[in-house]
Amino acid sequence: MMMDTATKNKLEEVVKTLEKSKGELKLFACVWKDDVKKWDVIVSADWVIYDKLKENLGVIFDAFKGKFNGEFALRFSGIYPLNKDEPFVKEVTKLFSFTTGSMELNEVRFGDVRVDKMVLFVSRGDDEEQGKK
Repeated sequence: MMMDTATKNKLEEVVKTLEKSKGELKLFACVWKDDVKKWDVIVSADWVIYDKLKENLGVIFDAFKGKFNGEFALRFSGIYPLNKDEPFVKEVTKLFSFTTGSMELNEVRFGDVRVDKMVLFVSRGDDEEQGKK
């Protein structure tokens, strides 16, 4: 399943909204779940803190509601906030580093995780973060 251009454009707006309201994202990606025919949304940032998970999920979901209205449940199976130190986040951001546009990947493996289809919107590597300091 390829992601259509309109959905990509809306997701790029979601990214901008989140970064404006909460701060830089480390990783923002959608992973296709073939069993349910929907996308999982992966979000990682310094502000994604597990002890504030309910608050953070609310902020992320509000950004989606602003762009997708009632379409969210039709296109996405869930939002998964991940700590920037999660192995999956580290592996993806080590391999890919960009902050504008999107990149589609097919049949890739990140450590022990196999992904059939994924669309990256932000993948901010450690080198890029260090360059900003």
